[in-house]
Amino acid sequence: MASSNDNNNDVETDFFPFYRLYKDGRVDVSMNLLVSTVSGRSRDWCISARLYLPKNTAPDQKLPVLLYYHGGGFVLGSAFFKTEHCYLNHLVFESNCIAISVDYRLAPEHDIHTIYQDCWDAIQWVASHSVSDTINRDPWIENHSNFNHVFVGGDSAGGNIVYNMIMRAGREKLIGDLKILGAILGFPLLLIPSIENFDKGLAYKIWHTICPLSEGENDNPMVNPVSTKSPDLSMYVRVLETFRVYGRERRTYPS
Repeated sequence: MASSNDNNNDVETDFFPFYRLYKDGRVDVSMNLLVSTVSGRSRDWCISARLYLPKNTAPDQKLPVLLYYHGGGFVLGSAFFKTEHCYLNHLVFESNCIAISVDYRLAPEHDIHTIYQDCWDAIQWVASHSVSDTINRDPWIENHSNFNHVFVGGDSAGGNIVYNMIMRAGREKLIGDLKILGAILGFPLLLIPSIENFDKGLAYKIWHTICPLSEGENDNPMVNPVSTKSPDLSMYVRVLETFRVYGRERRTYPS
């Protein structure tokens, strides 16, 4: 006869080593190896982000701005991971930009709309520095940002977030009518069907766990840019680009 303790250990969804969801609602998440100390010129703010500025930046020097979203399948990762910290340090050094590495709430404790809203709020907070009548201003962003050269970037789940952020920025105005000049999507979590075969792998399982009401197998515009419900990308892309993901090609042209 099974004990109540055994029943408490019944697993609903097992995505080890990412997370394990039990039928009683408990969630086991892999241990996050966070940076214990902040080195160099970076610091944390209440929007939950880490800021980076090149060490030898002059007091009045203006730099391109990069908002960066970490990967981890929406269930792991942090802007404060040591690996993320080292990567952003290197990226800022090589590109000579000011970077905002955004932390966001994770699934399965939070749904995909909460995740996207956290990331949108971060863009709006940065955009608020381009106008003069806002509070909670950061001196690095205020003094060193070239708001004509704002970029968003991310990898894996972060690449999916970038895609959804630029789509939303095409529909809604950012504070100060800020424009996003470019986007970097590093191996984004996008479920575009292959012409030959659609593999229901880990990315598919993760997406349909955190977004169980997705329409069809892969026709949700939040994860499929070639969905029949997706907006015309030519509204948002200034130059000719070619997207190749999982065997499907889509071209976008200037509006």
